[in-house]
Amino acid sequence: MSCLKIHQRRILLLHPPHPPGGGPPPGSDKKLLAGLLGISIGSLEIHRFIVDCKKEGVLQIVISIVTCELGGIIGSIEGIIYLTTSNQEFVATYIQGKKSWFQPRPDSLPHSQWRC
Repeated sequence: MSCLKIHQRRILLLHPPHPPGGGPPPGSDKKLLAGLLGISIGSLEIHRFIVDCKKEGVLQIVISIVTCELGGIIGSIEGIIYLTTSNQEFVATYIQGKKSWFQPRPDSLPHSQWRC
């Protein structure tokens, strides 16, 4: 993938197009449900399946089982993060960008770390 395509993708993720009519962006309806499920039953990782991160969800379920539900703390933290982000940022980061755990935001990477 060329540098230009990567840069254009990052711009799209940071500034997703607004829907016609000025309503909430598509996918923002998952924010409240994913956030509340993450806070209330974070160890089951249902919120990960709602935002279509199935691989991370299964891995976190295994971690929760092995650590006797201590891994559920991550789910609660993710739920709080989901609820405190704006609708546009939630859609750009978790729905379109498929952000996994603790990855830096695309705008926080210097040009030298862009993969071209």
